[in-house]
Formats: sequence, structure tokens, C-alpha cells
Amino acid sequence: TDEVGTMSTSQGNDIIVTLEGKASAHAHCQDFHDLDVVSLLAYGVARAGPAGDAAALTPNVRELDLSMNLLGSWHDVASLIESLTKLESLRLNQNTLGPMPALASLSTSMARLKMLYLAHTGVTFVDLISTGCTFAHLQELFVGGNGITSLGDRELAEVFPVLSLLDAQENSITTFSEVKKLGTLPKLHELNLNHNQIPEISEREQGQFRALTSLLVGNNPITSWKSVDVVASYPRVSELRFTGNPLTLAIGEKTARQVVIGRLGTLKMLNRSEILPAERKDSERVYLNVFVAADMDKEDFSSLHPRHEELFQRYGRPQLLNPQTGSKAPTTIASQLLDVTLQSVTKEAVKKRLPPS
Repeated sequence: TDEVGTMSTSQGNDIIVTLEGKASAHAHCQDFHDLDVVSLLAYGVARAGPAGDAAALTPNVRELDLSMNLLGSWHDVASLIESLTKLESLRLNQNTLGPMPALASLSTSMARLKMLYLAHTGVTFVDLISTGCTFAHLQELFVGGNGITSLGDRELAEVFPVLSLLDAQENSITTFSEVKKLGTLPKLHELNLNHNQIPEISEREQGQFRALTSLLVGNNPITSWKSVDVVASYPRVSELRFTGNPLTLAIGEKTARQVVIGRLGTLKMLNRSEILPAERKDSERVYLNVFVAADMDKEDFSSLHPRHEELFQRYGRPQLLNPQTGSKAPTTIASQLLDVTLQSVTKEAVKKRLPPS
């Protein structure tokens, strides 16, 4: 039976305390059977415990978060999740697990997962594909911060047939040729490569990245606008993350945003911010009248600005000469602004600098 009493706190307040008997404790254990989401984030979990205990206590768990614990053995992970037959999402971020061994029990349980979080665990992409496991149902994979340099040599479409999101940020990938190994994944629509060491984006090859809609390449050492232009060869990409590259830092993120929008006509989201019709129009005009105009006398003009014909048809050719001075049109945004005086019948006149349209 339950017993009820009172206890005094250090502040002198009385609180009611219930000491549960066996029946009440059993009822609460029964409640665990209904849990489908369990979080043990930073609970100091180091071992799996006796085999089968987790399944006996929480047999219906679909999502399990074991991030920021003390797990150091894949054998413990395999033991813990093997009997959780309904498990779909597993978070192991910031456990020092190291390379994933080829355990039959681990391969079986991993094959059931739809979401797997392995950021800052020491697990590389090569480790994953070397286990021989086929992640038949895996839709989202997070492997950030693991020092990944290679995506291996195995045909990835066989390993991840339905993968739709790959988060590989904060790694050490140095060439886009490695990234192209992901091009055969038939369902991949979001690819996060922020904070890597990729110096350029190369043009899409025929048949690759057919489903990709979101490409995140912020904070890489990209220095050429060609890497922006080639994004147009990825037909379904409508979202791009490009902040923090030397190319954008050199001219400022605000101006860089206008240039990227001007260069890519199909973008709908840039740096996690929606591109509204008014912003697109203004950005394309700035790009055309400032940056395109500045290069029109160069021999490689067409390759420098692949979208120029489309913009000419939409807005007309930029004016190259000032009709009064015969000099070239201004090539800075500030120099394109017009001085306008706003006159009010009740207040003093206000002078502002506004764009020409």
C-alpha cells in the first residue's frame, strides 16, 4: 500500500511525499510500455545492462536518444537496440564509439532504422559502408564532425537506397569528386556539406543528383563564382547555403546574396532565407547593372556571366557609357543611387539616395 507523509524543506516549507507500494510501482512500469519516444541525453549511460532489459521495460520505443553519454563500445549499442524491434530513430551523437564493426546483430538492427545520428562519434563514412550492412530503410543520416575525408568506393545506392538527407558538415572532405559519389543516390534531396574543405563545386554529370533540392556548402574555401554558376546544372536545387566562403566574405554577405540570386534564377531559398519576388527583381538588376556591366568588354564575358542573355531579355542591356561624360557606367552599388528630395507641405524637405527603379 502507498503511504503519505510530509517533509520540511530547508526553507521551512512542508511538502507532501508519497511512498509508493508495489502495486503503484508496477502500474508505473506498465506506463513505460506505452512510451514510444525515450531520451537519455547526457545521463551518463556507459553500458547496455543485461540483455533484453530495455525491450522488457520499453518494448514500443520508436525513437531513442542516447546522445552525450559514455558509450564506448558498439557491442553495447548492438545489445541495447537489438531487441527494440520497433526502433526507427537512434541518436548516438557525442559518444566516442570509433569504427563500426561488422556485427551481425548490429547490421540487423541498423537495417530497420529510418534516422541515424552519429555526429562526433568518430564513425567515418567508410566505416559505415565497410560493415556490409544495407541500410534499407534509412532516410536521414547525420555524420558531422567525424573527420571524414573519403566516402569510400562502394556503390552507395546499394547501401542507402532510400536516403533523402545526409548531414556531413564539419568534416575534412577536400574535393567535389568525393561528393559526386553520392550522385547515384536516387532519393537524396538534402546534402549538408557546411564547414568542409571543398574548394569548388563541379558541374553535375548526366543522371546524377536527380532528386537533390537543397545544397549547403557554407564555410568552405570556395573562391570562384563558377562554383555558383554550375549549381544551375543541378535541375531541382532550389535551396543553397553559401555564407562564409572567401568569395562572399570579400564583397560582404549582403552584396554576395544579390550576386548569387542574380546568377541563379531557380533559387527559392538562400542561406535559410526565402527569396521573395521583389528581392529577386532588385538583386537581378544590381547584378546586371553593376557586375555584368563591369565585364562586358572582356573576351570571356559569356563564361563569366552565363545567365546574361536571360537578364538582357528581361531588363534590357546595361548602359555602358554615361551620355554626358562618355565614361563607363558606375560599377558600384552606391554610385548607382539617385539623389531625391522629398518635399512636404508641413515638414522640412528630406533628401534620400534611392535606386533608379
